[in-house]
Amino acid sequence: IVGSISKLNNNYVLNARLLSMATGDIIKGSSVTRSCDREEDLYPLMQAMARVLAGHLQVLSERYAAWIAQQR
Repeated sequence: IVGSISKLNNNYVLNARLLSMATGDIIKGSSVTRSCDREEDLYPLMQAMARVLAGHLQVLSERYAAWIAQQR
């Protein structure tokens, strides 16, 4: 998981995405971007983004398991 936190004007912009360790490419459809205007909201926003990325990982895991099953 790679990401960033930036401050643009009065908004904080958070971006996170899944990166393939095999290729170094961003995994298609895995990018999540959110913003908030208060520093106090950063941590809850990061937690929400982590849940979204966990969902992406679950889907990828299920697809990989199905692919492995087909190879046998």
